[in-house]
Amino acid sequence: MRLIEPAELSAFLDGELDPDRAREIATALASDSELREEYGALAKADVVWKAAADSALFKPSTQLSTSKVFASSPLAFAAVLIALIALCVTAKLGTVVVWNFVLHAVALAIALPWIIRMARETQNQL
Repeated sequence: MRLIEPAELSAFLDGELDPDRAREIATALASDSELREEYGALAKADVVWKAAADSALFKPSTQLSTSKVFASSPLAFAAVLIALIALCVTAKLGTVVVWNFVLHAVALAIALPWIIRMARETQNQL
C-alpha cells in the first residue's frame, strides 16, 4: 500500500478519488487508528469550513452590474472618457511618472462610485 498523503485524505473526504484508491484508503482507515484520528480532524475542519462558507455575507452569486453605473449620468461618463483620452494624448508634455499618477487617479475616480454603489446594493440585499 502506498503512503497516504493529507491531500488524498481530503480528496477521499470529498469523494474525489478513483474507486481503487478510495478502497485502499478505506481499508487503511479501518486498520490504522492514527490515520482515523487525522481523518476525523480533517472531517471536523471540513464541517467548520462549510458552515463558515454558508454563513458568509459575501455570496459568489453577486453580479457586477455595469448597466446601472452610468445610467443616470451618461454625459458625466462621456466627459470623463474624453478627459482620459486627452490625458493620454498629452502625456508627452510631462514626465511619464506624473502622467501615470494622474491617469491612475482619474481611473480611481471613475471606479470608486461604481464600487460604492455595488457595496450599497449588496448591503441592501442582506
